[in-house]
Amino acid sequence: MKAKSAKYNYDKTKCLKIGWDEDGFIEPFPYTVKFVPKKLPKQIISLFEAFKNNINEKIEGIQYWNTSKIEDMSSVFENAQSFNQDISKWNTKNVKNMSGMFLDAKAFNQDISNWNVSKVKDMSWMFGYTKTFNQDISNWNVSKVKDMSWMFGYTKTFNQDISNWNVSKVKNMEGMFKDAESFNRPLNNWDTSNVINMGLMFLGTRRFNKSLSKWNVSNVINMSWMFSNAKSFNQDISSWDVSNVKSMKKMFDSSISFNQDLSDWDVSNVTNMESMFLNAKSMKKENKPKINEIKTKEFKWKRK
Repeated sequence: MKAKSAKYNYDKTKCLKIGWDEDGFIEPFPYTVKFVPKKLPKQIISLFEAFKNNINEKIEGIQYWNTSKIEDMSSVFENAQSFNQDISKWNTKNVKNMSGMFLDAKAFNQDISNWNVSKVKDMSWMFGYTKTFNQDISNWNVSKVKDMSWMFGYTKTFNQDISNWNVSKVKNMEGMFKDAESFNRPLNNWDTSNVINMGLMFLGTRRFNKSLSKWNVSNVINMSWMFSNAKSFNQDISSWDVSNVKSMKKMFDSSISFNQDLSDWDVSNVTNMESMFLNAKSMKKENKPKINEIKTKEFKWKRK
């Protein structure tokens, strides 16, 4: 494919012709752009970083784009901190990558409930650092997503019901709700049987306190910082199969409400338990996992 350069007016607020490279990646627009052609060239299959750092609330023209051929929408509006435009009619049926799509897009709060995300595999950081986004995305088909790491990390207001999501193919949930200040919705029906990484997943959540007793965590290797500083969490997770977990470092550090019986957990494969219950003021000694004396020296317990 032959690349084509974009053309702009004198102050680069208006794009006259959209550019793309030889691989079909759109040529990212200057941060000042607020008018673009209504027609998206058919050669383009990736919108990667198209409007990254854009300073405008609306970008006139994008609402008309036919995005049915787009496979990559990663970082499209990353750090577009004022952007808040209706893009509900975008056709996302062929998109595979939405990582960082609205990362740090602090003002964005539009209805995207009808988007077809059935082919998306990567949603990492999709809504990370958003301040206002709190839309109903409960009906999204996320059955092909493998990476949801940091998806709602550092969100201020998001608190929607996503309990019926099919997350059976997800392998990475690291930091998924880290510092998600408002989130407190049921997740107990999730199929987490393929998840390997749950490190930092609920770290810093202020309100989250829902049952996770049904979760299958038998393939999880990393649970470090998972509930660290989760101020409200105090649910029964005694039935979890943690036999494959290698790191529980600071798992409940400063989790001030947590006091559940974990004495039957099989922690025989854990190699790092450093500060696992540091400052977990409510946790009773008899509820902590039983440590094999032979392996205790390999663990770096800090008792304070």
